[in-house]
Amino acid sequence: MKILVADNDPGTIEAVGICLSLRWPHGEMCFPEDREDLLNLVSHEAPDLVVLNSSLYGGSGYSICREIRAFSAVPVIMTIPTDDEEDLIRALDAGADDCMDQPVGAQELLARMVAIFRRTQRLPLVKSSRPFISGHLYINFDANEVRMGGEEVKLTFTEFELLRCLVNNPKRVMSHSQLACMVWGEEDEGSRNSLKVHIQHLRQKLGESGKPRYILSERGCGYKFAA
Repeated sequence: MKILVADNDPGTIEAVGICLSLRWPHGEMCFPEDREDLLNLVSHEAPDLVVLNSSLYGGSGYSICREIRAFSAVPVIMTIPTDDEEDLIRALDAGADDCMDQPVGAQELLARMVAIFRRTQRLPLVKSSRPFISGHLYINFDANEVRMGGEEVKLTFTEFELLRCLVNNPKRVMSHSQLACMVWGEEDEGSRNSLKVHIQHLRQKLGESGKPRYILSERGCGYKFAA
């Protein structure tokens, strides 16, 4: 287990250390020296998780997350200064899988880390007899591969898991609570806002900028996949 900690807050560093000692005692933390070192570590060291401060290196944590997403699907937990919805949306827009308010508590961080690893580590275990094809959409769940019109679509782990949940329940309305529990392991106060942003990103990546064709909204209820 290797956690890349791009956060200069002593409380966050201590919380990550506690999580490792409690759950992954043989794990290690890596600390990048600067922005370039951070990106190199993600690219060459293949960490299992990145904990990223939104205010890192002069407030460029969001742009760093976007740079990471350009070449890696590594899970990213971003720490943000407040529980303001705009900060949450900005972090998710940048490609974060999850967000935590500062100061970071070890107990909550551990729960979020376990939820992320539970879903990312189970992806290869879910076997499909054949790829899923609907119109221009092609999904190979065994290879974690998504293509639209032959072009590869790069999804984060959270986006991929949301797509999996919806595709595996075609034409069935999945409530916000159901999706939150299936993807994050629980539903909390901010899960509905997070879900909304992730669905928006997923639609955009599937080319649904106009009227959605695949992922439909059921007002006040949730979402369904129209195969």
